[in-house]
Amino acid sequence: MSAEIILPILVGIAKKKGRDTYTNVSVNLGWDMRLSRDRNKISKVLYEISWEEHQNGRPLLSVVVVRGRNGVPTSNPGKGFYVMARGMGFEFQDDEQFFREELKRVHDYWAKLK
Repeated sequence: MSAEIILPILVGIAKKKGRDTYTNVSVNLGWDMRLSRDRNKISKVLYEISWEEHQNGRPLLSVVVVRGRNGVPTSNPGKGFYVMARGMGFEFQDDEQFFREELKRVHDYWAKLK
């Protein structure tokens, strides 16, 4: 159920070629990223979404969710994103480069589906 709420939000972010923070995305579910249990919940939902996207030949949509400060995206995804990607079979040495390339793939894929 949580993925059904978050998926269209992530698609909207991707179509605008944007990024948003874990905090801003999770607030749609009433979750607080200051709480460990809620951080675990958002991680599971983002994994579920990316797994489904990957199984359907699409890029990892959860790449649009990144760390931030005061609600503003300032960084890359958390370490769990890279662990997840490697677990799905992606091979890369440089996390930053993988992030940039996957973000571009997501933006390019969803922007063309407006």
